[in-house]
Amino acid sequence: MSKPKYIHLMIRSRMRFHLRNLIGNNAGHEIFIVENGFYDIDEKPVPENEIHNILENVNTIFIHFLDEEKARLINKYGLEKKIVWFCWGADAYYLGKFDNKFLLPKTKKIRLLLGLKSFKGFKDIIKFLLKSSVDKIAPNKIVLEAITKIDLIVPIVDQDYENLKKYYDFDIDKYQLNYINNVFYHQPKVKNIKNRNNILVGNSASLTNNHVEFIDQISTQNLGTKKIFFPLSYGNNDYANYVKKYALKKISDNAVFLDKYLPFEEYLNLQNTCQSLVMNHCRQQALGNIILGIWFGSNIFLRSNSGLYKHFTEKGFKIFKTEEFDLNTQYSEDEIEVNRSLLHKWHGPQYLNSRFNNLLKRIDEI
Repeated sequence: MSKPKYIHLMIRSRMRFHLRNLIGNNAGHEIFIVENGFYDIDEKPVPENEIHNILENVNTIFIHFLDEEKARLINKYGLEKKIVWFCWGADAYYLGKFDNKFLLPKTKKIRLLLGLKSFKGFKDIIKFLLKSSVDKIAPNKIVLEAITKIDLIVPIVDQDYENLKKYYDFDIDKYQLNYINNVFYHQPKVKNIKNRNNILVGNSASLTNNHVEFIDQISTQNLGTKKIFFPLSYGNNDYANYVKKYALKKISDNAVFLDKYLPFEEYLNLQNTCQSLVMNHCRQQALGNIILGIWFGSNIFLRSNSGLYKHFTEKGFKIFKTEEFDLNTQYSEDEIEVNRSLLHKWHGPQYLNSRFNNLLKRIDEI
């Protein structure tokens, strides 16, 4: 078997399938899972001596979500390699200078409240109080060292790169690119929007969802028989429990909590019952969920200061502002079709495969 020219290191995530879509028919690529060990794409452990050979003999290393474990590999092997960082957002915004910047006022207070109830939470408070020092110790120090060895950053949206430049002043070029969502290959049938009644809120149990502020907002409206779905299957368990209690207090007849990971088909079916999708993030997050919402013709609500709001509206998509959420705000049939057409144009396989091929040419020139 010939040695790969490019290797891709990523965490365990369904994003590996989106990455496969992006690579397409290009030869010379191999995907590995780096999360509490080093595994091949089928999650079989790779022996230590093989890891060394793989990383020593490859031309380019793609990092998909930069964490301490991958940063240590970059610091060990990266000096004579081309390193490309597919920045997901959360891996950048974990750094100290971004601490608390994307939380709304009530959520900031919740973070401190939860911090007093556990050792992990107490560490979070220390991070908040000493944010200027956090980057000087592991894991941030190790990640920041690795970033100095990176040749190219591939952000989900331009704002992620601009924020990194603003707060950390890295002299690294960028090439904006997204993965290819599986929805373009599954092509699920879409229920008529008039027959859908539910609302999907957020994408995880992370504080950056700012759930509480939106629950306050929606609790003043007549929800009738609508189900308000809250995906909470991963993230901060203490925060997930807080969101549940708060939602049951405010909208108990409507709240439905998704505690367990849903297979892709089940998640598609759930989205196909939703009239609206609401993301209250103040930064880029949950792009995959939003793409599915646009596919299904759901009313999309994003905060106006989110990088994704800018990303979509600049390309002509009709996107509503979460700050102005109202149950009566609806897309027209024409707006649904325009959004879906733009989705194929800017996030479909033809465009993104072409962008990826151009990325490979760009890397070869480094």
